[in-house]
Amino acid sequence: MQSFRACNFNFFKFTTQFLHLSEYIYNSGLPGLGKGKVYRQKGHGRIIGDILYGLDSVFNALLRKKRKVYKAYIKNEISNSKNIKIKNILILLQNTLIEYVPRQRLNELSCNRPHQGIVLDVSPVKFVSLQISDLFLPNKAEIWLYLYNIKDPMNLGAILRSSFYFGIGKVIVSENSCPLTNVVSKASAGALEVMDIYQVHDSYKFLKMLKELGWQIITTQAFKKNNHKSTLVTNNLTCLQKKPSLIIFGNESEGIPDLITNYSDVPLTISPDKYSCNDLQLVESLNVSVSLGIILHQIVNHYNNTIRQT
Repeated sequence: MQSFRACNFNFFKFTTQFLHLSEYIYNSGLPGLGKGKVYRQKGHGRIIGDILYGLDSVFNALLRKKRKVYKAYIKNEISNSKNIKIKNILILLQNTLIEYVPRQRLNELSCNRPHQGIVLDVSPVKFVSLQISDLFLPNKAEIWLYLYNIKDPMNLGAILRSSFYFGIGKVIVSENSCPLTNVVSKASAGALEVMDIYQVHDSYKFLKMLKELGWQIITTQAFKKNNHKSTLVTNNLTCLQKKPSLIIFGNESEGIPDLITNYSDVPLTISPDKYSCNDLQLVESLNVSVSLGIILHQIVNHYNNTIRQT
């Protein structure tokens, strides 16, 4: 059986035989609308970096200037728009090379994702390396997030959106997590453009170091009947201490491995409605980004109430 890489290379050769003016590349390496392939024209109009689309992502990228902008592709009639964000984007693009194009060209560039009339050719966003000095937070009840093997770009984007909204100190991902693609940025409503996303390559060394520094490790897991080891997140979270805390979320298919849960101080879960308990075999759990939003809301509120009472 051929490897995925070999099959992919053969398809590349087959494609370029018929599309002499195109270069086959992957948008994010995952199947599905907006996650698959895009053809980049060679010569005039050739894409240099990554494609970025969606008004929130485009506006935040231009405002924060984390990315280098090579070129902007704008729908022909968009300059007449009364949308305030579009007007502000056009102002921020005053010193940028702009090409006005029909909607079809924007659809091709964005893989038929909702581009809202503006697409940018930009440099990619890269993960930031976490420094040991970042881990020293004495007497500070800050919340960090650790995502273990979250591979779906829509989930990752939604997670970043919630994390920014709830004021999470740092978002850290494991080595095998989803890359920071334009799909992630769009799903995050532009949060990716205003956040630094950190990556660690050795999860166990990272968690061991946090434990030695006195951090509180909070793990999350799917609800199971008669599991008395987990704390229901809807209960009074008095088990949480006012100190630097790391909340760990795993992917939906595999969860968090035992070697990581061994570092846990507080395991959390979300209870379903009591009338749904008998039907858990039909829908066993929540989407990871949904459960993250619920848990962050409960924990952040608990921390804020604790601070007010002291």
